[in-house]
Amino acid sequence: MTRNKMKLVLLVSILLMGLTGTLGWASNSLQGKIDERTTVIWIEGTALGDMVIGSRAQAAFVYVDGTLSHAVASDPNAPEWLKWHSNHYSDKKLKNRALFIMRYKAIKRWSFSPEMIRIGEYKVTDDDILTSKDFMAVGELPPDSTGTLAFSVPAKYVPKGRNILISLGDFSGELNVPKR
Repeated sequence: MTRNKMKLVLLVSILLMGLTGTLGWASNSLQGKIDERTTVIWIEGTALGDMVIGSRAQAAFVYVDGTLSHAVASDPNAPEWLKWHSNHYSDKKLKNRALFIMRYKAIKRWSFSPEMIRIGEYKVTDDDILTSKDFMAVGELPPDSTGTLAFSVPAKYVPKGRNILISLGDFSGELNVPKR
């Protein structure tokens, strides 16, 4: 191989490594934004270190703001459920409202209703649900059932830069709402 071909191969290799590093950074960046806007609630589970034993269900609440919505729209590797429900963020009906996405999985038989959700002092109503009722898994759910639900609450219950309590029935988790 000539000296010029070796330089070309080296240059292409460096560019490819830089590109894959950039793509990895973009994915990590989106995952970081998701993680800082998510709280997980275990229903009837007992924590044992990093494990949860005997849980009936798990629910993850994701707060969708402009930063996360933009990151999801610009990342082709974003999960489909997140892309689909994040589209609500640009809806004009959500002015002065905060958007949340709840992903849940029944581990044992579990009874779920959206009215069980509270964001701070606000109790979610049917009018707050953005997901079509045809696509919601509610009621008595068998083990391994999963669902995703988008809903909005008045923005005054989600103050930026503060911790809020998210409850699902008698179980709750805390979310630190990002300032930006």
